[in-house]
Amino acid sequence: MPIQLDTDIASYRAAQTLVAPTSNVPTNVNVWKLVLQVNATSVAGTVTITKPSDGTNLFPPMPVAAGATAGSILYLDEPNSLMNWANFAVTGLTATSTRLWLWYRV
Repeated sequence: MPIQLDTDIASYRAAQTLVAPTSNVPTNVNVWKLVLQVNATSVAGTVTITKPSDGTNLFPPMPVAAGATAGSILYLDEPNSLMNWANFAVTGLTATSTRLWLWYRV
């Protein structure tokens, strides 16, 4: 079951509900597939996935053009190696009317 995000988050670790954010249990996700899909007619902007601690890009910024129809897939990536993210922030989903799907392994 993939992680589905349709609103911006400042910290996956704080937003997830599997373990307490203050626990020492690792919540790293190893992303093996990423899809950016339009929820409603898209609005121009950029979706970013960054490290909350310092703003480093964990994935290249994804520009979104205005006017894409609901259900359209804007980005699909199945990297050759897993992307290991200990924590991540996502911005631009709310403003661009898009949804991010992340398939992962723990």
